[in-house]
Amino acid sequence: MVLHGEVNLIVQIDAAGWIANEPPQSPPVWQSVTSDEMTLAVTPLTPEFPQLGDLAAVRRYFQQQVRARQGALISCDVVTPAGTPMVRMVAKYRAGRGYAMSYSASLTASQANFVVEVLIRGSEDNFTGVREALVTSELLRKAGPSEKRQLSQKIIPKEWKFERYDPGTRGDLSYLLSDDEAYDPRFPDHPLSRVRRWLSRQERAFQVTPQQDPRQRHLVPGAGQTRFSIRYAEIKPMGFEEIVRELGSQVAADAVMLEALKRVNPPPPTPSLADRQKIYRDQRNAAQKKIIEQQQERAAQVKQVREDTANLLKELTADRTSVWLARERGSGRWHTIREGGSGLVLAVFTSTAFVNDFISSKALDCEPVETSVMELFASLSRMQQHQIGALEFDRCPRCADVRPVGQLSALHSEGELLRWYATQVASRRMLVAKSLRAALAEPDPAKRLATLRYTLEHIDPGSDDVRAEIAKLETAS
Repeated sequence: MVLHGEVNLIVQIDAAGWIANEPPQSPPVWQSVTSDEMTLAVTPLTPEFPQLGDLAAVRRYFQQQVRARQGALISCDVVTPAGTPMVRMVAKYRAGRGYAMSYSASLTASQANFVVEVLIRGSEDNFTGVREALVTSELLRKAGPSEKRQLSQKIIPKEWKFERYDPGTRGDLSYLLSDDEAYDPRFPDHPLSRVRRWLSRQERAFQVTPQQDPRQRHLVPGAGQTRFSIRYAEIKPMGFEEIVRELGSQVAADAVMLEALKRVNPPPPTPSLADRQKIYRDQRNAAQKKIIEQQQERAAQVKQVREDTANLLKELTADRTSVWLARERGSGRWHTIREGGSGLVLAVFTSTAFVNDFISSKALDCEPVETSVMELFASLSRMQQHQIGALEFDRCPRCADVRPVGQLSALHSEGELLRWYATQVASRRMLVAKSLRAALAEPDPAKRLATLRYTLEHIDPGSDDVRAEIAKLETAS
């Protein structure tokens, strides 16, 4: 559209969960209780702005814009809600506070020779990098040869960190696999998850239409004859679960709190937005701290299991280390289980207590058979001929969840099978010790007893230490 005279743009946005700054600003600014910010910007359309039908050109243009601000592009796409094309972009920047990152999500549309952008920003709080650390720890466990080779050279694998839409290149600040939207449900309060959640609602509401209208609110800087007014999209009533899904749990909790205050007679003063923002920042920091502590505890447990496994392997030999199998009395076949898509899985037990508990709890017509690790390894090729493709140590008879199994094709020596055995024994000892500490720290005798019984039923039915503690409680009662 060629401008002749005055142009008024009507910009429609979704205001659910947003509070406009007071006094009003131009251009307008909104904040949320989660400390996120939303702004609107209207600027004259320049010749450099790409045609939205050319996705490659759009991505080049916006990537250059983000790089010029020392940021990294996370995603950039052209979307057409209600038939109007617009650019949906997510990027990240350094927040300027230690290692903290800030994230931005925007929708950009061109109309009447002007570019209109709704921009949402959110930043990390005091605890940073938790999402990246947790996802990276998972990637480490699944690392392939190329990734392991780069890691051995103390290089972040190029498969995990790279320039979005520019394969093979990356800057200091680049796209990470942990930035993927698939991780948002696991980290709903992370600022990247928040800005994308806000953006999804704006995508359904954002509209820009020119209109000859004498009611003008906001003057566009540098464009004296263009003004825009804001129209709020209709917000339909939502239940609590829908508010959590659409706006996040903290926004939902804030809405419930404000509604509860209204029903108090006389109603107390409503906490200021700044005070409520601090409340929710503190909650996020506490949650992040807990995640970090749990991660540190898991790392310590993994280290302990590795050390205990190494010590066991110094003592064990394949010919003198026993395992137990359950043999069906009628057919003489070894008892197998099915785990997900693993096919037949051989049930192997590291003690008579495990195999007897399994047979008894499952009411199986089986007998326990003792064999050595050496003899078991020698029989694996015959088992594969009978479609047994994996084995599982100490399957809990009371748990229905799918457990990890060891593929027989990955076993190439008695030593590897013995290592699997030692790892299982070391892991079980660590879990029993952890559960026992938790039980002894529990002041309520009933809860302590429940924890001890759970340990016998799900971790180690043969633990003498756990049975001794149960006997003490039963004697005392």
